[in-house]
Parts: sequence; structure tokens; C-alpha cells
Amino acid sequence: MTEISAALHKWGWEIDVVCAQPSALHEGGNPKAPPAIEYEGINIYRSASFGRHRGSLIGRLFHGLTFMLSAALWSLRRAGRYRGLVVSTNPPFVGLVGLLVKWLRGKPYVVVVHDVYPETAIRLGLVKQRSLIAWIWKKLSEFIARGAEGNIVIGRDMAKVISQKLGSGDTKGVHIVSNWSDGATVYPVPKSQNSFRKQYNPGNAFLVQYSGTIGRTHNVENVIEAAGILNEENILFQFIGDGHKKAKLQATVRHRGLTNVQFLPFQPMDALAQVLSAGDLALVCLASPFTGLSVPCKTYGILAAGVAVLAFMDAESEIGLTINETGCGLVLENPSGPEVARAILSLKSDPDRLREMGRRARETFQARYTLAHAAASYDRILGEVFLGS
Repeated sequence: MTEISAALHKWGWEIDVVCAQPSALHEGGNPKAPPAIEYEGINIYRSASFGRHRGSLIGRLFHGLTFMLSAALWSLRRAGRYRGLVVSTNPPFVGLVGLLVKWLRGKPYVVVVHDVYPETAIRLGLVKQRSLIAWIWKKLSEFIARGAEGNIVIGRDMAKVISQKLGSGDTKGVHIVSNWSDGATVYPVPKSQNSFRKQYNPGNAFLVQYSGTIGRTHNVENVIEAAGILNEENILFQFIGDGHKKAKLQATVRHRGLTNVQFLPFQPMDALAQVLSAGDLALVCLASPFTGLSVPCKTYGILAAGVAVLAFMDAESEIGLTINETGCGLVLENPSGPEVARAILSLKSDPDRLREMGRRARETFQARYTLAHAAASYDRILGEVFLGS
């Protein structure tokens, strides 16, 4: 939300942000980030929280609850200074801050839905569907959604899910604003000039790249199976990032003795254009049970880089719809390893088709998913809610 806040400030909005300590510092035992800073005209206040942003469910829950309480106190004390609040779904209960400020200080709030809870936790098996916790969590999330003056969702599939929370067929106050990429940060870099590709793919193999969180909701296991099938081909599978499934994938690669799979850590933001442009084909994954509950935002950086997308997700998901509407890639629903291998070989053998997909990816980004597009949508929605304009 940093980019959209900075963009809205340029549109004339005065914005205060309350957040937790940066997770990298907080979890490294070095919480020395200043409690208040100004960044590009935005006032940022870091609220106290305990527990860990990543790690065990209990630790993350404690972190989220303590942050929520601290943020609620901060917001209630300063409510007279602003017209309303914008709250997100991460951590899941922070929307209660909006409810409290609305009840106690009469300020409206808008929810930005990045992930839908408790449905995500239930489908991950972290919470039992028929448990008391799930029932309470569901009622709270419905209460938060219904109390908001608007719910901003990041996909058409997610809009359907949130509409159900609001009541059967009730779409009032549900606004679709897709995530974005900043074209000043991510843009196409020709392969011949790409230092990242030259460093990590010196043999100039056909590069299939997965960049981002390797999380519980991402159906990436079939990629390793495909890598095993294609181990004798001049194809390199590159995973960039971290997450719950990374260690298991690495163990599988070691066990099978695969030499065509590479794991790299998250890369610096200022290298993002080089990194995302390095691949010949970019992977985006979301297991079917999570359709409508999340939208892989990494897709928009891939589009900005002008790289063809191979997506493992439902055709009716937001990303599935986008790819099929624009021709910027290929969608495979719940593919097996052999199916993934066949798709990759087919695209590798047809460079003209791959280039056309990359061209359409960049055109799609410019037409729909720039930061300016998102900022204009937020400006309109927040103006209607907070200013009556």
C-alpha cells in the first residue's frame, strides 16, 4: 500500500499510516526503525506489537492481535484529525479498528480485501470448518464487511465472495480495483542487456521463473515434477523468494538429483526490472480451493516486464480471466507434472507465439494495471465515501 498512498498524496490526499515494525527488523531482534517518519509526504507511525509476523500460527495471531489493539488506541486518539479510515485484511482482525472508530467516533471506514478470512485458514486446514473459532471469525469478518462504507476487492472472483458476506446478491459498496505494478520500477529489459539473467543463467537456457512467496496456497509441486521430466532439456527452472513450501521443494530437488532447478533469495527492489524480465516464461500459481480468496499480485509485475505467463489456476479466477481475455499467456487448471512439461516444451518450441504473449502482457499492463490506473480508482472511491464527491 506504500505505492498507492504516495500516489494518492500527489492527488491531494493527506494520509497518515499506522503500521507495525518492518518484519525483517522486528523478527531479527533489532526493532530500531523510528516510531514515526515522513515518506513522500505520508506520515508513518509504527505501532507496538508482539509476536512474529511470520512463523507459527500462534505467534502470528498474537502479533496481529497486539498490533490491532495498539492501532485501535492510536486511531481513537487521533480520530478528530481525519475524515475516515482505510483498513486492510492483513492482519485478519484489523478491520475491527474501523468498527471501533465508527462506533465511538462516528468515522466511516473502507476495507481493502487482499485475502479472505476465515475461508483461507479453513481451506489450509489451520482452522476446523465447524469449530467455534471458525464460526466467530466468520461472523466478525461479515460484521466488518457490512459495517464498512465500501469494500475494495482485487478481483472479480473475490467480488463474488465478498458479496456473499454482505448478503445474497448484495453488491452495493463492493469495488473492484486490481493490484498494479509501478512502471517506473518494473519495465522490460532486453535479454541481451539483462545482467541478472547473465549472472544466474550463463548458459542462456530457456528460463522458467517463479518469483515471489512460495506459500501454502501455491500449487508449485508440479513444477518440480515437470523439471524432472525435462531434466535433459536446455531448460532452467528458477525459484526466487521464500515461503512455507520452499524447504520441501529443495528437499525434493536434492532427493531426485535435479540439476535444472535453481533457488535464489528475494532480490532487491531496485533490481526488479532485471529480475522479472530475465525469464522466458513466468509462473503464477494459486490452487483451486483458494479461487476468490486471493489474487497473486506478482502477476502485475510480470505483465509490466512483458513476459508471457503460465498460470496454474482456475480459468474463472481473476488472473485466469485476464490471461484468456488478453492472450498474454496460458492457463492450466490443476495440471499434472507431465501436463506442465508439455506446455513448457510447446511454448519453448514456438518463440513467435511466446514473443506475442510477452507483447500482449506489456500492452495489458499499460492498458489496465499501472499505478496511475489504481490511484484513479482509489481517488474516486475514497472521494465518494469520505468527501461525498
